[in-house]
Amino acid sequence: MITIRRQFLAWAGGAVGLGAAPPPQTNAPEPPKPVAGVDLKKYRAAIAAGDAPNVNHFIESDSSLVYLRDENGVSVLLLACLAGHASVRDLLVSKGMALDIHEAAASGSVKRLNELLSGAPNAVNLNHVAGYTPLHLAAACGQTAIVDILLGKGANLDAKNPGTFDETPVHAALQCRDDSASYAAAYSMLRNGANPSAARKDGVTLLHAAAGAGRVESAALLLRKGARADVKDASGKTPRDYALANRRADVAALLEHPGRVPPDCYTGRFAWTRSGEPLAALGNRGLPPLWVNEFVMSAHFDLEKTKRLYATCSDLLLGRSTFDELAVEGAAHMGRADIAEFLLDKGSPLSLCTASMLGLLDRVKRLLEEDSQRVRERGAHDFPLIWYPAWGKEQVETAEYLLRSGADPDAASLGSTALHIAAKKGQYEMCRLLLEHGANPDLLGRAADGSMQTPVQMAAKAGHNRLVELFHSYTPAPGKTH
Repeated sequence: MITIRRQFLAWAGGAVGLGAAPPPQTNAPEPPKPVAGVDLKKYRAAIAAGDAPNVNHFIESDSSLVYLRDENGVSVLLLACLAGHASVRDLLVSKGMALDIHEAAASGSVKRLNELLSGAPNAVNLNHVAGYTPLHLAAACGQTAIVDILLGKGANLDAKNPGTFDETPVHAALQCRDDSASYAAAYSMLRNGANPSAARKDGVTLLHAAAGAGRVESAALLLRKGARADVKDASGKTPRDYALANRRADVAALLEHPGRVPPDCYTGRFAWTRSGEPLAALGNRGLPPLWVNEFVMSAHFDLEKTKRLYATCSDLLLGRSTFDELAVEGAAHMGRADIAEFLLDKGSPLSLCTASMLGLLDRVKRLLEEDSQRVRERGAHDFPLIWYPAWGKEQVETAEYLLRSGADPDAASLGSTALHIAAKKGQYEMCRLLLEHGANPDLLGRAADGSMQTPVQMAAKAGHNRLVELFHSYTPAPGKTH
């Protein structure tokens, strides 16, 4: 399988065939001129091997080697980043390199990336002459912070790299050497609208890539997002065949019974307005993506700006951001009932998640009666349905109905559950309800300072003493353990 990383490593060693770099592009820069007394092949090999002392020795002999590129414009810095050699990467950067946008993305330079995008925002989707975008490189190098910045700036989540059979950025993330960074980058894109069924020209899907790499957590995520386990590549192999061929027993076992991972359900996400009318077709109607993004972001926290932008262009109402979110969905997961009400009055869709945040129990019941599978609906950014009654005003009755309808009390996103949210907000009755329905109080969730804490730790830090007492007095129901 051709991969971005193998493409670069092959370039370093002068290999040909499957791992070789794509043919030179017509607009590629001139190949680097030989440096007197320097063996360029050995220099490249030192970069690929992560031999920082030897790399430094070469650079000391000729400082221009920092900027060495091949005939396709592939720099030695990109090679070091994709090979996972942080010491070589940092050495090259310390020598004063002026990073381009692809190098900034691969190396994790937030400051440089923002500098470049502030002057040229459209560069967010700039194709390198070798075919990839900044998002491909950030994903392949496990730079999740860069991935998140690029998503907010309008990066194309499903951009294809023609140099590697149309691999997408999620394909690239699944090739990252670091397991946790690989999952974090892939999840960031998949929870923000990347196509879980994306395939290369040779039929290699994301699930094939995850299975072959032994990424069981990513494989389970893809199944939950709707990826098919029975899809075959051009040679007739399924994702499970890839897992078996690479001796990835855990992934093979998962893919033997893929139905054990229930898929998310979105049949009601964009279906009806508040009045019950079928929703008009979604679409940005030619609006600049960054303008739609601005409107969606304003709906997270600024009612007056949201009103002002809507008055400027009402088509923004149904515009879908590059991170797969409508304005009303942003208001919903921020608990901004005032902004959500304004947008609903103008004709935004009333999804199950939004209805749950607002405590519109009649609408919640109607949606679930029409399709019981909707209890697995998730909002924007993959936020679980059971979170929404806790986002704004405490909606205990709605939460109880969802739990009785089968909502998972421990449904998580980014490591947190509804119990973490309710605990931070001091929602006593919501926490009591979740505990009664089996929510696990020992799970760790990410706090505002980045640390991992249990719900009771979050409650204590926020000064919710009565809630702390509830957690300390809680004992699981008979037969229920955590």
